[in-house]
Amino acid sequence: MPQPLLRSVLFFCLLVSSLVPLRADSWVNLTWDESPDPIVAGFNVYWGTASRMYSSKLDVGRSVAVLIPGLQTGKRYFFAITAYDHNRIESNFSAEVTTVIAAEMNLPFWYDFHVPGSLAESATSEVSGSAYWWLASGGRLIIENGTGSTYLGNRPPNDVMRLRYQEQAPEVSDAGFHPQNVFQLFLRKWLTNVSEEIYVLKKRDNLTNAANHAAWNGISLLGRYRDDDNYYFAGIRADGNMAIRKKVNGLYETLLQKKVLPGIYGQALVPSLIPAHVWMGLKMSVVDTDAGYPKIALFMDMGRTGTWTLVGEVVDDPLLYGPPVGEKGMFGIRSDCADLVFDDFRINVTSLTSGETRTTSSAIMPDPAFEYTQSRIVLSQLDSRGKPLLILFGMVGRPYTLERSSDLRSWREVTTITIQSEDGFFHRDETASGDSCFYRMIEK
Repeated sequence: MPQPLLRSVLFFCLLVSSLVPLRADSWVNLTWDESPDPIVAGFNVYWGTASRMYSSKLDVGRSVAVLIPGLQTGKRYFFAITAYDHNRIESNFSAEVTTVIAAEMNLPFWYDFHVPGSLAESATSEVSGSAYWWLASGGRLIIENGTGSTYLGNRPPNDVMRLRYQEQAPEVSDAGFHPQNVFQLFLRKWLTNVSEEIYVLKKRDNLTNAANHAAWNGISLLGRYRDDDNYYFAGIRADGNMAIRKKVNGLYETLLQKKVLPGIYGQALVPSLIPAHVWMGLKMSVVDTDAGYPKIALFMDMGRTGTWTLVGEVVDDPLLYGPPVGEKGMFGIRSDCADLVFDDFRINVTSLTSGETRTTSSAIMPDPAFEYTQSRIVLSQLDSRGKPLLILFGMVGRPYTLERSSDLRSWREVTTITIQSEDGFFHRDETASGDSCFYRMIEK
């Protein structure tokens, strides 16, 4: 009998079960083509955590779509279906599809690229091989030696990714030798009213093809990305300008642009003013105003000093710039025609009036952190009694006051410390009640 075709994993609902709120389980929606064979009476869906070794089965009758609940976040699952006739005789298994269930990410989120590995690009976030990241283009994200990176250097002539890009995007990828020339990486979570930041180091430009010498090349953060035609982006261009732009229904609109990097740009002689071998921090916030219009701000930290400088902000007023981007979307980073190294990606809830960062005892991600101008507070974990374990960083030899607040209006001194080492100062906040709270460090 004809075998059914398992078409694709279309999307993840990413809903935490209300019955088991601590498990952060997810749902998968599978669809497939209906069989034209009249003897087909129904379908069985199979899945498990090993290829062709399925631990679960579900009879869905004549349906050609099913929601599969109870899948554990961060795990890879494999799916296949069979068709059966009225005598319950089954066909062979369909082609198999696989995906990693996206992690249920609570904010603040800090990713420091300390676990070695790599992530290949995929067509959609739903079939990404990472629980946290979706690489939309660029070939592969490499994580090694405590940092992330694009591909560095040329791909070998017979490399699969080189051959793919040679066919699909030959000009921008230098005949496929530089898939990293169109690098786009997203966090697999739809968010609103957040700030994101990352440190990048440019190793070199990939500008052997003169057609790729463009002033708008650069490094940008992307926000509220809904699809290829709708998102915000803010960053530094090759011509030394900062730019805040948006794309709505496929049309680009510049909201703000001004020169921030020194030098004179020349498309032929000086095709990029973005310095190489220097850590550059980029931070973008996208926050709705009281009127409901998104306010986009871009900050920089050239040289990784720990001090963020506001280089531009603008309100996306529809009377001036047309309709804004929708209120939720993914956040990430994009780069053009360069080899880059990444470190310390952070994303957190923010507001127009508060630069503080919030944590709760029920929302602890691996390595969450709180970043301030001249100091840093890392929430390592909660102990068995729910007391925050903090690691405090600051200027060595400087005294600081650690303060806590529950409402950002009144602050209570927790302790006074003097930073003795660049490796940080450990502190357990015995006075915390376990409720939601804010921390800040004040230099004395």
